[in-house]
Amino acid sequence: MKSVHVRHIDLAQIREELHPQGSNVARPHFALVMNSVPILASPVLHQPMRLAEWRLLRIVAGEADYIVNLVPHRFSAEQFVFLPRNCLVEVKSVSPDYAVQVLAVADAEGLPTALAALPVKPFCLSLSPSDDQLCATYFDLFATHLTQEAPCEVAVAHLALSLLQLMQARQQDFESRAAGSATRGERLVRQFVDLLYIYGTRERNISFYAEQLHITPNHLSTVIRQETGETVMQWLVRTTLTEAKVLLRHSSLRIYEIAHRLAFPEATAFNRYFKAHTGQTPLDYRMGQVR
Repeated sequence: MKSVHVRHIDLAQIREELHPQGSNVARPHFALVMNSVPILASPVLHQPMRLAEWRLLRIVAGEADYIVNLVPHRFSAEQFVFLPRNCLVEVKSVSPDYAVQVLAVADAEGLPTALAALPVKPFCLSLSPSDDQLCATYFDLFATHLTQEAPCEVAVAHLALSLLQLMQARQQDFESRAAGSATRGERLVRQFVDLLYIYGTRERNISFYAEQLHITPNHLSTVIRQETGETVMQWLVRTTLTEAKVLLRHSSLRIYEIAHRLAFPEATAFNRYFKAHTGQTPLDYRMGQVR
């Protein structure tokens, strides 16, 4: 079988949506959104995508519901969000007043080598008023540099690293405090979701995850339902469907190849599974008939 890579959402596609004007600008290594109104006029909802670049977001106003690496998040004003490359993202809804500033960092070649050490896990951090103002100042600096006729992208990279390291420090402080108060159930959910991100597109047996966590399937099912309001099977189905939708929309893999990648015994089994949970066939979904 030939090797076909998933087509990521990359800077080329961002440029098409960006409507570069004023402080919205795309450069070889960066894309900056200071005014999200043109992009949010027709947001892409309910379509999972895999990011090809790191994204730093400052939520300015309103709120939006995202699913990031299978986990639901609500982003709202005075929050900083970091989305790493290869992250799975789906926008579920945005409020009419939602506004966001975004710096997308593409291929790090030619930029400071420290960019290669950017985090691999997403995080969302609520900001104090002073930290939100500091974050706003960083984005103003991004705009000042990137809107110049000949911007110094290395300087922007150092600014991005500085902001990210600051936000990481705040996030680590928060996580350290939260870890001491986390219940056993909350810790189990985090471990389960981490396993889903690694194995979830091929392993759909509850017993597999229970064995990895050294607990019984019944105990795993009980805790996940109590802590998340969803069953283990619902989590497994969402994981499979998210990956399937990404591959159907953003790859040239044939449907039988997608079925193989998702560990279905044959394409017909994948077709039945997909239609049972979405109400449409994989081909309908690929052709854009989203329900």
